[in-house]
Amino acid sequence: FEKQFFVGPDSGVFALLFAGKSIQCFKLPVPPETNSEGLKKILLQSVVSLLNGVPASSLGTPFRELVETHFSRPVADGSGIRGSVIYIDSFGNAVFNISKSIFETERNGRSFAILVRRASYKITKISHRFDASPDGDLIALFNEDGQLEIAMNRGNASNLVGIKQYDQILIEFYDHSDR
Repeated sequence: FEKQFFVGPDSGVFALLFAGKSIQCFKLPVPPETNSEGLKKILLQSVVSLLNGVPASSLGTPFRELVETHFSRPVADGSGIRGSVIYIDSFGNAVFNISKSIFETERNGRSFAILVRRASYKITKISHRFDASPDGDLIALFNEDGQLEIAMNRGNASNLVGIKQYDQILIEFYDHSDR
């Protein structure tokens, strides 16, 4: 993808990252009895080979269908969107499987509330920068990849709020007359 290589187990994250994009996929030869340490070695050897100029096509067999799992696609029902944490970065920011385009299409100009940790935390606006709120405030923004991200200005949202990979988030949409 765009002269880059992504090497890893096909756990459903690739389907989300590359949805609608034209990519080439190659399945590495991994014996069925391979444990996690063995898999790490195979992946590392593949990365080293790619860095040494070995064509990706010579490392594995081509395939087309990426794995999709329950967390790889958000669910929208007209009144809201349910999504999942797909990644937590080194700063403790939680990246969700909800793209800006899905959010705006479903929102359709309505007000919203992002409910984090089963409504323990509620966010009602989208920030455009991390420093757009006071230190320690929980914020929502769309990252450079267009994915919804829950973060904390000068803090670690994952640790302080308790967000973990695969946790659910709910976005409720409402007209002003609904509240």
